[in-house]
Amino acid sequence: MRNIYKVIAVAALALMPIMTLRAQTQAEIEMAKSMARSYGYSESEIEAMVKDKYSTSGTDAGTTAVPPAVNRNETATTVGTMTPEVQGLTIARDSSIEIYGHNIFQSPGLNFVPSYNIPTPANYRLAAGDEIVIDLWGATYNNYTFTISPEGSITIPNVGPVYLAGNTVENAEKRVREKFSTIYSGLSGDQPNTFLRLTIGRIRSFTINVVGDAVRPGTYTLPSLSTVFSAIYLAGGPTDLGSVRDIRVYRNNRLAETLDVYDFIVNGDFSKNIRLEDNDLIMIAPYTVHVTVTGNVKRPMIYDMKDGETVADVLKYAAGFSENANESLVHVTRVNGERSETFNVLAQDFGTFELKDGDVVNAMPNIDRNRNIVTIQGAVWHPGTYAITDNVSSLRQLIEFAGGLREEAFMDRGNIIRLDEKRDTISLYFNVEKVMAGAQDIPLCTEDTVRIFSAADMMVRTEIETRGHLNNPSVLPFRPGMTLGDAILLSGGFAVGASKTNIDIARRNILDNSQRSDTISVIYNLNIVDDPSALDFELKAFDIISVRPSPSYKPQQGITVNGEVIFPGYYVIESNVVHLSEVIARTGGCTPDAYLEGATVERLLSDEEYDRAVQAARLAMREEGVDSSMIEMPDRDTRYKIGINMVKALDKPGSYNDIVLQDGDVVNIPKLNNTVKISGAVLYPNTVVYDPSISVNQYIKMAGGYVKGAIKGGKYIVFMNGTASTRGNKNFKPMPGCEIIVPQKDLSQRQRISAAEIVSIASSTTSIATMVISMVNLLR
Repeated sequence: MRNIYKVIAVAALALMPIMTLRAQTQAEIEMAKSMARSYGYSESEIEAMVKDKYSTSGTDAGTTAVPPAVNRNETATTVGTMTPEVQGLTIARDSSIEIYGHNIFQSPGLNFVPSYNIPTPANYRLAAGDEIVIDLWGATYNNYTFTISPEGSITIPNVGPVYLAGNTVENAEKRVREKFSTIYSGLSGDQPNTFLRLTIGRIRSFTINVVGDAVRPGTYTLPSLSTVFSAIYLAGGPTDLGSVRDIRVYRNNRLAETLDVYDFIVNGDFSKNIRLEDNDLIMIAPYTVHVTVTGNVKRPMIYDMKDGETVADVLKYAAGFSENANESLVHVTRVNGERSETFNVLAQDFGTFELKDGDVVNAMPNIDRNRNIVTIQGAVWHPGTYAITDNVSSLRQLIEFAGGLREEAFMDRGNIIRLDEKRDTISLYFNVEKVMAGAQDIPLCTEDTVRIFSAADMMVRTEIETRGHLNNPSVLPFRPGMTLGDAILLSGGFAVGASKTNIDIARRNILDNSQRSDTISVIYNLNIVDDPSALDFELKAFDIISVRPSPSYKPQQGITVNGEVIFPGYYVIESNVVHLSEVIARTGGCTPDAYLEGATVERLLSDEEYDRAVQAARLAMREEGVDSSMIEMPDRDTRYKIGINMVKALDKPGSYNDIVLQDGDVVNIPKLNNTVKISGAVLYPNTVVYDPSISVNQYIKMAGGYVKGAIKGGKYIVFMNGTASTRGNKNFKPMPGCEIIVPQKDLSQRQRISAAEIVSIASSTTSIATMVISMVNLLR
């Protein structure tokens, strides 16, 4: 049963591609039938497929005594339906086997379809089925169209039958002219006045057979202008066993021609690709010699060889050696009995060493070492690679050939890196000045590398540095003769507020090695306001120039007041110390709706505070062995709240409650918020109306009471002004706008430190060690 299904599947796959062809001529239908027969279909199956697929085209698929004709006026595209690709017959071949010449019969771009748009060849022989077109002009005009009958004749009205089968077009025209001259006298004589021309209209098709080692041997119906290559292409070309060097054409039981495809693809000789005739037999013989060519050739493949062909022949087929091949010899490996044998074939023997079946020819690569190369680098005008010759054989000759020394060449010492007989590197040193003077010279060796040093290579890279109140303080390359004014200009000039009366230049204390000193730098203090000539102070390498801001200069600073004041907005600080009460006074005072007990001040972390927080977080993570996900670092522009008592600050200006504001502070004065928020480990966290008569526990009951895991003794209150109070504190009582928080135990995982906690620790602690301890305790 399994084999039956396999047969059905194979038949279905073969049926689909063949019958997708929409033929436009009877010859193409016959061609499709021939292809189907080669796949093993019966005549009844073929007729059923033709009836199903071609009945709508109006073409008569029935058989006739005369082979069907092909219209010469149809385009090459229509005729191109002969190709296996168009018919859906894809040729399968093991891609690992590449036999030179086989692939041309599977290439869709090279299908060997005969051209029908050219004049009929003079040696074309007519046969039954050819359509003859006869044109008469001159004293009379007429046109006749005849089809050669199965008996090989045409019947001309008023003339009778004329036998043309077997005649060439040229001979047929002569015979027809003789017959027509009996009714048109103007066709004959020395001065005819009527003229005749015979051409082919529709050509016949014929049947040929392809046998031997073809991919699809069988019987094929082809147009009469088809050649041997057309038939082989339709049959899929040779199999891996077939030869492209021995393709035989038999006609009337005799050998008519033998084709060698290599003559075409190697030499371009197409002369033996003869036109086929009815009942021709094409036999693809098995190969005689297969030789594999590997290595450094332009076309490494398997080659179909003839007896007696040599290494020179196979190298010609392989397009010769590649650019890096050793052309002096090849290695030939041959199976000889039970063991293989290798031959070293020298170049002079390429034309006489005959190859045998199974030989492997390997073209070896060239030696990758140069015989006479030398390299020069450094302070010469044309550094690079040069050949050692009679004119360039010594060090001095090489330097001169490379354009000579550059001005900055270091004359005291040069270097040659050389390979010894074991190819270990050794160094040779020479005096460049003596070499150029002729007092010293060194013979060159292959693969020497000569280095001419530059004086710049010997120099220490020097620089100066500008710091402080400049527009672009930077590190500048030092140049002898640089002055203070040059350095200031190269740094973008003075910044706004820079002090020009107190400029320091710190210079390295470079002393004699025999002396010891505790002095690190020599400081020069310059005042270019009182002494403008100080700008011409000459600098030395590694000087550091420091420009400080003027003590009287401070950029504008300000704070923002939001909420319930008469004039909220941004206020510039007038002096170094500004109290909260002073700023509120500048706003015109608070509005009647202001809730002073809820006022807050928000402040940015300073650079120092933020850096301490980052450093402490890293140390805490290392101490506890946790990753960065356990600590949420705040953004750089995060603000933190400062708990204030606005009522006391306004009652007693200048007191401790009247805090000193800083640049960027934001003062928020809210309206009365008569609600209390209950959150944390309660059953129903919510917000309720403030009632001064209700205690903390009563508010918690209004939120449904405690949940499992609540830390009852740890509850605390956060007030609107940013302060907090815990149980037992005298301020532990609800106020308008406050939040009662009940913490909850979480033993399943470590506590994660929030960004707000980081900000709180950073803003309230100056010691990194204390910050680390605080974070570690939170993580535990």
